[in-house]
Amino acid sequence: MADATRPRGESDASSPADPGDPTVGFSEIGAERIIDVVRYVEKLTRGLPAPRARGASGSSELRYAKTPSGGIPARSGTTVGKATCTLYHLEGDNLVADETAEVRNLFGSIVGSGGKFIVVGIISGRLGAISEDC
Repeated sequence: MADATRPRGESDASSPADPGDPTVGFSEIGAERIIDVVRYVEKLTRGLPAPRARGASGSSELRYAKTPSGGIPARSGTTVGKATCTLYHLEGDNLVADETAEVRNLFGSIVGSGGKFIVVGIISGRLGAISEDC
């Protein structure tokens, strides 16, 4: 049984440290907490497109999206509208398509009618429309 007071991966006579072990240097309790946090974050982000790092500017919480020709339907009462949109990122001065994702519309009117570009962000764990290209 491992000694919880000795950092994980610290070798004793019977078990040399595994250099490929990402938890080397952490106590078992610390490693378990890190694993719990990673599982929690993975659960929160399941189904969301992964942020993409772009050069020195890094990733963004906001994305560009192009709506389908009919746009994203308006919210009806407390039921949000949703549609599959194509997500884009900036590469230099150009928008480049990445993938498709379901985007929600919390507004009371259609967003992006006619296949417009919109800005989307993560709202309560889902992609939601934030603004529209007028």
